[in-house]
Amino acid sequence: MTALPSDRSTDTEIFRAIETLLDEIKVLVADGLGMRTTASSVGTGGEQTIAHLLGVVPKAVNIVATGANAVVPAYRADATNIYPTVPLGEPYVWSAEA
Repeated sequence: MTALPSDRSTDTEIFRAIETLLDEIKVLVADGLGMRTTASSVGTGGEQTIAHLLGVVPKAVNIVATGANAVVPAYRADATNIYPTVPLGEPYVWSAEA
């Protein structure tokens, strides 16, 4: 395959336009389809940072301890991450929904 000649300023503009489009698509998908992410982890005893991949602040976050102690974890969230605080060694399942 032969490479096409490239103009760096044009390439930069194209990449910026693609990034903008992808950001807009993320928001539309998250808002329109009720997007949800979920996973499990184990508490560290301090605040953890977990990327939820929604691209927007979640409308709902659920964190359920699944260990013997079954504590109710504290958390906060932003457009990028959820920040649960779960006791050391306590397994839990989390979900975030847009």
